[in-house]
Amino acid sequence: MYRRSIAALLALLLAACLVSCGKKPDPETYSEGLEYRRMGEVSAVTGPGTCEDEQIRIPESAPDGTPVTEIAGYAFQGKDTLKGVELPSGITRIGAYAFKDCTALTTVNLPEGVTEIGMYAFAGCSSLKQIYLGSSLTKVGDGAFNACTALRYAFWRGTAETWKKISVGSSNSALTMGGTLYYYSARRPTQSGYYWYYDSNGTVRLWQ
Repeated sequence: MYRRSIAALLALLLAACLVSCGKKPDPETYSEGLEYRRMGEVSAVTGPGTCEDEQIRIPESAPDGTPVTEIAGYAFQGKDTLKGVELPSGITRIGAYAFKDCTALTTVNLPEGVTEIGMYAFAGCSSLKQIYLGSSLTKVGDGAFNACTALRYAFWRGTAETWKKISVGSSNSALTMGGTLYYYSARRPTQSGYYWYYDSNGTVRLWQ
């Protein structure tokens, strides 16, 4: 009886192991409870709503199925518990004051497709250390990075020449000062300035 009980227990444990080992990982989930506003055939995220995530992951589409293309003005202003935000590839605009005074925010990755950063969008983000800027960017509003005192790395995915075509408003020295703004160069640059590249593993590196 004792041996049969042990054998049955081992069989149950083995079955449980097979089930757990073969179980697929949970799919990536988006933050829930966010607020949206529909604008014709697209939508904008207008606020955190009931979402209390410290790392917010914004979906490609709003609950009604329309693609999310904008972070509306004032959407997350003053949300001092926000440490990170993941934006979908369809985002084209960051509205004015959208992340102003999000003092715990440390890194922002703006996807290709973002054309405009509104005025004071990241102003007062005192913990923001690095930001990635897509080469589609055409306008940075006044004070978008005002009082971003910790900002050390702004990785522009375009070249130094294409950066000159961008309209950059006033009070953005935290972004544009030498030693903060880095231009992309796949090969070691021959001209002076600050440049970055991807190594063979896809890791961001600075040209020294």
